[in-house]
Amino acid sequence: MALLLLPLAPVGFAEQPQGCWLQSDKEMGALQEGDIVLAGSFPVNFYSTREWPGTPFSAAPKPITCYSTKYNVGGFRWAQAMAFAIREINQNSSFLWNVTVGMLTTDTCQDMAKTIHGALWILSGKEEPVPGFHCQKTPIPSVIIGTYESTGTAAIAGILGLFGHPQVSYSTSSSQFSDKKQFPSFLRTIPSNDYQAHGIARLVVYFGWTWVGILVSDEDYGFQASQILKKDLERAGICIAFHETLPKPNFTSILKVNRILEVIKGSSAKIVLAFTSGPFLRHLMIEYARLGLSGKTWIGSEAWSMPVYLPKEIAGSFSGTLGFAIHEGQMPGFTDHLLKVNPLNSPNDMFVQRFWETAFGCQWPKLGKNLTMDNTTSSIGKSHCSGDEKLEPSNSQYPDDSDLRYTYNIYNAVYAVAHALLSMQSCVPGEGPFANRTCAALHNIKPWQLLHYLKNVRFKNKLGEEMYFDHNGDPPATYDIINWQLTDDGNMRYVKVGKFDSSLPPDQELYFNAKAIRWNLQITKVPRSVCTESCAPGFRRAAQKGRPVCCFDCVPCAEGEVSNDTGGAEWSSH
Repeated sequence: MALLLLPLAPVGFAEQPQGCWLQSDKEMGALQEGDIVLAGSFPVNFYSTREWPGTPFSAAPKPITCYSTKYNVGGFRWAQAMAFAIREINQNSSFLWNVTVGMLTTDTCQDMAKTIHGALWILSGKEEPVPGFHCQKTPIPSVIIGTYESTGTAAIAGILGLFGHPQVSYSTSSSQFSDKKQFPSFLRTIPSNDYQAHGIARLVVYFGWTWVGILVSDEDYGFQASQILKKDLERAGICIAFHETLPKPNFTSILKVNRILEVIKGSSAKIVLAFTSGPFLRHLMIEYARLGLSGKTWIGSEAWSMPVYLPKEIAGSFSGTLGFAIHEGQMPGFTDHLLKVNPLNSPNDMFVQRFWETAFGCQWPKLGKNLTMDNTTSSIGKSHCSGDEKLEPSNSQYPDDSDLRYTYNIYNAVYAVAHALLSMQSCVPGEGPFANRTCAALHNIKPWQLLHYLKNVRFKNKLGEEMYFDHNGDPPATYDIINWQLTDDGNMRYVKVGKFDSSLPPDQELYFNAKAIRWNLQITKVPRSVCTESCAPGFRRAAQKGRPVCCFDCVPCAEGEVSNDTGGAEWSSH
């Protein structure tokens, strides 16, 4: 019913005397003007001030604002990746000529309502957003890059699709977004989970494992991928020892997790495939280590294979883990860009001001304050920031600058848009793709026109990696394969030991540096995981009733008969 009410909004809006008014900075993180503006949506704060259910609505709801006791520096770095890519494009005069790319960013604060509000605000330019209406003097953003959370992405992708407004996500991997009937204007620079499921099945085949267990999280992420994973494994003749669903973490989930631990402990399968997000797996990992369990090799999906922090008391039990990770790319010059960030150079970027306050424990003066005033203490007791503070590699506050995964996806997303604009700029009148073979007016782009070009981009980025979108809006699927290696001091190192690339021929998709892999402490070579070892010569397989085909008894061949292969699957008269 809510969607049916949307067309009524413009009626009330049109009757207002002033109609439109300039955007306020309440939603804005950064504003950089340009002929063509790109919008970005990032989780820079962790929380929002939302009305709790049960609000009587006796007064107008208070606006949703973002706040955080701890700034999400990772989200800030993602916003800076967008700024960095745009700066590179604008400084390259041979790329887009006579066109300047601008930027506008908002903070989702990991709240779906805030994400939707920010997206509508971007599209309409109003403090009270109106879908489908543009009420700002600066150009309407031609594309939204984001968001981080799947729920927020789904919500705004449905709205943007109504208007053919392109959205390029850097982190939403659920396969549901490949459905172009539901999300017609959605594209992404992160692969669909379907490819990851195919890749994990390939990995199992590569190492010759025929007896595995599967853990999935009780959410779309785990459920959808597990169906593909099971199908691929069964097609390859691999048997599934157990298939368990990890419950949502809460007070009642402990008993379920303990039961799953008993299943894992009692299974002869040495390989556990865990397609789950980190929070679902956390309690099981803690209990697995506390019980002193070992002897299993874990294969992880990208959602948990690169944890920010892994306690030492857990690390030893999971050494040798192999995990799929979002492909990492290098961005030359990006570290220097991060160290040059300064509020004095970015007066229209509230994200930078907040980051500066977090990095140096000071407060940026409000607009109009004099930085040279004698009173250098803020109203909350913190000293005022001056802008003279220096970011150094040792105190930069950034997470590991060598881990550029989602960051790299954002960088590629911006360049995909830039290459779409380049194709648009190169259009020859009379040979264009639109009505009467016309071209788009670059300084007055319709979002659906940009979407046409975005769907057809194909280019090599600065690392020589090919970037394009298939008919589902998905990029070529490339994953790094990470090995968990325990150090002498008990910490965990995450070492790249392989790669999966779906764009290569099937026999070349998976690559491993086998010598670089360290298995868990009890195993010095590739672990074996079979339900029953192959029958010896003179014996044949006999199926075990009610068990998978990988589990069988070996019985002697009848007199005058011998098995005709080492697997003992068949026998013949001699």
